[in-house]
Amino acid sequence: MLRFIFLFAITVFFINMAAAQKSFDITIRLDSSINPQKIKYQYYNGKSIIFLPDTFGNQRVVRFKQEYYSPLASFTIYYTDSNQNPYNNDFFISNKPAVISFYFKPNNENKLYYSAIVNASPIFDTVANKILGKLNAFMTGTAMTKENAAFDLFLKQNPNFNKNDSLKRVFNKFYKSHLNRAMLFLKKYPDDYFSFWYFIRQVAQVNQVLGKDTAYLKEQLAYLKSVFPAKYTESVEGKALIETYEAIIYPLRLNKTAPLFTVTAIDGERINLSEFSGKYVLLDFWATWCPPCMAEIPFIKEVRKNNPTDKLVIIGISQDVNLKQLTATVKNKAMNWLQFYDKDTKISHLYGLNEYPTLILLNKDGKVIYKSDHKTADSEALPKLLNAIN
Repeated sequence: MLRFIFLFAITVFFINMAAAQKSFDITIRLDSSINPQKIKYQYYNGKSIIFLPDTFGNQRVVRFKQEYYSPLASFTIYYTDSNQNPYNNDFFISNKPAVISFYFKPNNENKLYYSAIVNASPIFDTVANKILGKLNAFMTGTAMTKENAAFDLFLKQNPNFNKNDSLKRVFNKFYKSHLNRAMLFLKKYPDDYFSFWYFIRQVAQVNQVLGKDTAYLKEQLAYLKSVFPAKYTESVEGKALIETYEAIIYPLRLNKTAPLFTVTAIDGERINLSEFSGKYVLLDFWATWCPPCMAEIPFIKEVRKNNPTDKLVIIGISQDVNLKQLTATVKNKAMNWLQFYDKDTKISHLYGLNEYPTLILLNKDGKVIYKSDHKTADSEALPKLLNAIN
């Protein structure tokens, strides 16, 4: 059941910061039982989850040196065997040089095993992580036997529950109960970083399964603020998570002043939203990996063509994970308006957005006069508004 929760509840949130606090240095060694081309890596640095590019080929020794912002960085390795079965393992690492040697052996836990480890701690190992062992026991104890069995039966009988509203409500009830159970346990160990990390990565529901349940998000936010000490809630990741909760609970609404930001466009131009006072501004939140976003590009180009730059400023805010792909797309599609690479999704976070594409139109006073509702097509609703203001 805990593994199920892990798959469903990874929370990703972001914040901008001038300089990293620390850096980690980890060397990965792969023995002959592993096909290096089937390995993938990622790490969580306290600001975001970073997916490392697949550029290692047949290398059996790989070294990573990266910055991180949290008490510990968490590093994940993924492997797919010849039968397409997935395996992985997760580790906490610090600023001490780490080395982990891996080997592959099929197993029911879908774990990628290691033969040697230096300055790294396996997160989901109940021997190395005593609190995890206690959490597992708490989540599967006698008090939860009937409910866990009922939840497992529900999932077995309803594999496509997410396609049925009534079944989704049943799932949400079960899932919320398990999250609350985990929160009850974490409350016993608020000073341990694992508890805070576990809440962030596997319990917090911002932009997740229960992300539209505002009442529940309020409960989790209150829990976050009251349970964990200031060393976590006032840290980079703590502040980011709290701001993300608040942005979703109290969303940007029409006729409200839009949050200001200053960023650098992909062409090096400085973008300061406050400098566009007296002009209308169209914010286009998009990404190249988002088919509806790509389909909307011709419409944005038409908007640009029909509205002079001295009256309307367009700013693309891309959620891409690859700057080269973004830059190439902007060039190939002749997207001749400002583009910001929002790799840490800090502007999306600032505006409380988790759906793409989203268009937001600001009037000359910086107030929101249009926001995509994802019901009516932007190409239908926005031109009427633009025609009225020109």
